[in-house]
Amino acid sequence: MALLSLADYQSQWLGGDTSDATARQALLDGLAEEIARWLGYPATSTGAYTVESASYVQIEGENPFSPFYGSAHVRLAAAPVSAVSEVMIVADGDFSAGTALTSDDYQTRDLLSMDRARVQLTGVSITDGDAIRVSYTAGHSSI
Repeated sequence: MALLSLADYQSQWLGGDTSDATARQALLDGLAEEIARWLGYPATSTGAYTVESASYVQIEGENPFSPFYGSAHVRLAAAPVSAVSEVMIVADGDFSAGTALTSDDYQTRDLLSMDRARVQLTGVSITDGDAIRVSYTAGHSSI
């Protein structure tokens, strides 16, 4: 569900005027994207910005100054998180050749809260040179 539908905009703000629907929809889409960016939502896996439920891929640890080195958790950038579908750690940055961790190797904390969720690794930590990729679903199911 969009922040403001074209039909609601036309009836509530334009007195029912339906002209220029394509341009007005583009305006509403742009405003919704800017609101998501302002709220701090990252780009989804398709490159869009939204507060609605969407898929995200987050990669951490490729930077040698990353705060995640030596830790056993990754703080996810979008919230609320509804599901984590994959966690993968690789030493060489090549995720295509990596193996995903089993769900026994990680837990999620603070799911469905407004605070950013964390993926808590169990018995696994990120060491110098490692990179971690988390694929997850986050955002609001209704606005």
